[in-house]
Amino acid sequence: MRRSPGLFSLIFVILLSLAAPWAARGEGGVFAVRGESGAKAPGFALKDLSGAAMSLEDYKGQVVVLHFWASWCEPCKREFPALNRLYSSLKDRGFAVLAVSEDSRKRAAPFVEEHGAAFPVLIDQYGTVMRLYGVKLIPVSVVIDRQGRVRGRLTGETDYAGAQALGYFEALLAE
Repeated sequence: MRRSPGLFSLIFVILLSLAAPWAARGEGGVFAVRGESGAKAPGFALKDLSGAAMSLEDYKGQVVVLHFWASWCEPCKREFPALNRLYSSLKDRGFAVLAVSEDSRKRAAPFVEEHGAAFPVLIDQYGTVMRLYGVKLIPVSVVIDRQGRVRGRLTGETDYAGAQALGYFEALLAE
């Protein structure tokens, strides 16, 4: 009996699509920074929801979280309020969050209105900055230290409300 290569490919694609939502959740909303490279963070400029241009260079000397998200992403919806609270509690100490959306301004604005954002929301509709940072799945956050080096990534749904997140960013701010 000869197997069809097309059938094997179809089964593989079905299994992969069933596993993808589970894999994108990360570790169930834990806080785990991975891949501390120390490489210089690539610079970029994007427009915010009002159309004003912003660049990573504007945040030189601060600890920056580049949070890649989209309005259709369920884990993004769940973690957005906690990320907002974390930002509000640390912003006066040199902590910044730049929420980079792959949505158009028209799609991102209602999400931000509904969920609130104390931090800037930047539009990367064509994925230029996502590609620059090697982001393939969302949500992903890239952590950048005060010297402009990439310190690691938070992949999948992340617990920004927990003591572990607060402790990590407070230690990074103290460096």
